[in-house]
Amino acid sequence: MAKEVMIITDDDIKEKLVLGESEIATLKFLVANAGVEMDEETKRAFISSRNAKAVSIGRLNEFKAWCKKTVDYLDAIFKHAFNVGTYEEFPANVKLKNNGSTHKFKDGAAAIVADTLLKKRLVTKEQLFAVLSVDAIAKASGLKKEKLMEMFPDVIIEEKKSATLIIS
Repeated sequence: MAKEVMIITDDDIKEKLVLGESEIATLKFLVANAGVEMDEETKRAFISSRNAKAVSIGRLNEFKAWCKKTVDYLDAIFKHAFNVGTYEEFPANVKLKNNGSTHKFKDGAAAIVADTLLKKRLVTKEQLFAVLSVDAIAKASGLKKEKLMEMFPDVIIEEKKSATLIIS
């Protein structure tokens, strides 16, 4: 499936990929205070200053979004540009990086492999069961994770992922 990439025009680059003085000042303020240990008085002052810069922080967030879209745009353009020709025809400053590979079983093959390993006593059932995930068991059983958690509340643990900061 092709990835949708926003087309970025020259005007977009001139207008949206530029920070104003207020945003630059806010960025400097945020960088200067990143990771700094603060006592209670300093925290209150920081929070007050940060919140007063809410509009600039919102604009910085829009800038960040445009930067990400620009990166996607450039990645798509570069990918297309270097799909033409062979590796030997690339300019000297362009290299290919092998990103490795992933492995998966063909349909139904996981059971055959597991059964063979069990018969040859290369693994135990316990070892195979230890690598099963809640997602895999839910998928295989046709049950939703919530139903599995309801059925086995003492053994299935929900671990919350860290929250994502959303700036508007």
